Amino acid sequence: MQTASLLNPPPIILATDDARLRSKAERLFAKSPLSVVFSHEVQEILRIIGTSDNAHRIYVCIDLDAKSFQGYELAREVKELLGEASEGVTIIGAAFGIEPAVIQQTKLYRIDALLQRFALEKLLRTLAEGTQEQVAE
Repeated sequence: MQTASLLNPPPIILATDDARLRSKAERLFAKSPLSVVFSHEVQEILRIIGTSDNAHRIYVCIDLDAKSFQGYELAREVKELLGEASEGVTIIGAAFGIEPAVIQQTKLYRIDALLQRFALEKLLRTLAEGTQEQVAE
Protein backbone atom coordinates (compact mmCIF):
# COMPACT_ATOMS: atom_id res chain seq x y z
CA MET A 1 0.00 0.00 0.00
CA GLN A 2 1.36 3.41 -0.94
CA THR A 3 1.42 6.11 1.69
CA ALA A 4 0.45 9.70 1.01
CA SER A 5 4.10 10.78 1.23
CA LEU A 6 5.01 8.44 -1.63
CA LEU A 7 2.13 9.67 -3.76
CA ASN A 8 3.19 13.32 -3.54
CA PRO A 9 6.83 13.44 -2.40
CA PRO A 10 8.57 16.78 -2.03
CA PRO A 11 11.20 17.65 -4.62
CA ILE A 12 14.91 17.49 -4.04
CA ILE A 13 16.45 20.86 -4.81
CA LEU A 14 19.86 20.75 -6.46
CA ALA A 15 21.88 23.94 -6.77
CA THR A 16 24.75 23.38 -9.19
CA ASP A 17 26.23 24.83 -12.34
CA ASP A 18 27.84 21.51 -13.32
CA ALA A 19 26.16 20.23 -16.51
CA ARG A 20 27.38 16.68 -15.91
CA LEU A 21 25.84 16.53 -12.42
CA ARG A 22 22.58 18.02 -13.69
CA SER A 23 22.38 15.47 -16.49
CA LYS A 24 23.11 12.60 -14.12
CA ALA A 25 20.42 13.77 -11.69
CA GLU A 26 17.89 14.12 -14.52
CA ARG A 27 18.56 10.54 -15.64
CA LEU A 28 18.38 9.17 -12.10
CA PHE A 29 15.06 10.81 -11.28
CA ALA A 30 13.41 10.29 -14.69
CA LYS A 31 11.69 7.10 -13.50
CA SER A 32 11.47 7.97 -9.81
CA PRO A 33 8.40 9.28 -7.99
CA LEU A 34 10.75 11.88 -6.52
CA SER A 35 11.54 14.90 -8.60
CA VAL A 36 14.66 17.00 -8.75
CA VAL A 37 14.47 20.76 -9.24
CA PHE A 38 17.51 22.77 -10.29
CA SER A 39 17.87 26.25 -8.86
CA HIS A 40 20.50 28.41 -7.23
CA GLU A 41 18.20 31.41 -6.75
CA VAL A 42 17.22 32.03 -3.12
CA GLN A 43 13.69 33.20 -3.89
CA GLU A 44 13.00 30.23 -6.18
CA ILE A 45 14.23 27.79 -3.52
CA LEU A 46 12.04 29.46 -0.89
CA ARG A 47 9.05 29.29 -3.25
CA ILE A 48 9.58 25.56 -3.82
CA ILE A 49 9.90 24.92 -0.09
CA GLY A 50 6.83 27.04 0.66
CA THR A 51 4.61 25.26 -1.86
CA SER A 52 5.61 21.74 -0.84
CA ASP A 53 3.04 19.68 1.03
CA ASN A 54 5.79 17.92 2.96
CA ALA A 55 8.14 20.80 3.76
CA HIS A 56 9.51 18.90 6.76
CA ARG A 57 11.32 16.55 4.39
CA ILE A 58 12.92 18.82 1.84
CA TYR A 59 16.56 18.43 0.90
CA VAL A 60 18.55 21.26 -0.65
CA CYS A 61 21.81 19.97 -2.13
CA ILE A 62 24.31 22.73 -2.87
CA ASP A 63 27.44 22.40 -4.99
CA LEU A 64 29.97 24.32 -2.90
CA ASP A 65 32.47 24.30 -5.78
CA ALA A 66 30.10 26.10 -8.18
CA LYS A 67 31.66 28.91 -10.18
CA SER A 68 28.51 30.88 -11.16
CA PHE A 69 27.16 31.36 -7.62
CA GLN A 70 28.41 31.33 -4.02
CA GLY A 71 27.12 28.09 -2.45
CA TYR A 72 27.96 29.01 1.12
CA GLU A 73 26.07 32.31 0.89
CA LEU A 74 23.12 30.54 -0.71
CA ALA A 75 22.89 28.13 2.22
CA ARG A 76 23.04 30.90 4.80
CA GLU A 77 20.44 33.04 3.04
CA VAL A 78 18.01 30.14 2.74
CA LYS A 79 18.41 29.25 6.44
CA GLU A 80 18.06 32.87 7.58
CA LEU A 81 15.03 33.65 5.44
CA LEU A 82 13.24 30.44 6.49
CA GLY A 83 13.72 31.28 10.16
CA GLU A 84 11.79 28.79 12.32
CA ALA A 85 10.72 26.78 9.26
CA SER A 86 14.36 25.96 8.52
CA GLU A 87 14.11 23.02 10.94
CA GLY A 88 12.21 21.15 8.22
CA VAL A 89 14.84 21.76 5.57
CA THR A 90 18.13 19.86 5.36
CA ILE A 91 20.91 21.61 3.48
CA ILE A 92 23.58 19.27 2.16
CA GLY A 93 26.78 20.79 0.86
CA ALA A 94 28.95 18.91 -1.63
CA ALA A 95 32.59 19.63 -2.38
CA PHE A 96 35.30 17.80 -4.30
CA GLY A 97 37.69 18.00 -1.37
CA ILE A 98 36.88 18.18 2.30
CA GLU A 99 39.67 20.04 4.01
CA PRO A 100 39.44 21.58 7.49
CA ALA A 101 38.69 25.00 5.98
CA VAL A 102 35.68 23.60 4.09
CA ILE A 103 34.39 21.91 7.24
CA GLN A 104 34.74 25.16 9.18
CA GLN A 105 32.88 27.12 6.51
CA THR A 106 29.98 24.64 6.51
CA LYS A 107 29.55 25.27 10.23
CA LEU A 108 29.72 29.04 9.82
CA TYR A 109 27.21 29.06 6.98
CA ARG A 110 24.73 26.71 8.73
CA ILE A 111 25.04 23.80 6.29
CA ASP A 112 23.55 20.68 7.92
CA ALA A 113 25.70 18.02 6.24
CA LEU A 114 28.83 17.94 4.10
CA LEU A 115 29.56 15.26 1.53
CA GLN A 116 32.28 14.73 -1.01
CA ARG A 117 30.95 15.12 -4.52
CA PHE A 118 30.96 11.38 -5.31
CA ALA A 119 29.01 10.72 -2.07
CA LEU A 120 26.34 13.24 -3.12
CA GLU A 121 25.97 11.45 -6.44
CA LYS A 122 25.64 8.14 -4.58
CA LEU A 123 23.02 9.67 -2.24
CA LEU A 124 20.99 10.94 -5.21
CA ARG A 125 21.16 7.48 -6.83
CA THR A 126 20.05 5.81 -3.58
CA LEU A 127 17.10 8.20 -3.17
CA ALA A 128 15.97 7.77 -6.78
CA GLU A 129 16.30 3.98 -6.83
CA GLY A 130 14.95 3.52 -3.30
CA THR A 131 11.70 5.30 -4.04
CA GLN A 132 11.30 3.36 -7.30
CA GLU A 133 11.47 0.12 -5.31
CA GLN A 134 9.00 1.36 -2.64
CA VAL A 135 6.43 2.31 -5.25
CA ALA A 136 6.81 -1.05 -7.01
CA GLU A 137 5.96 -2.94 -3.79
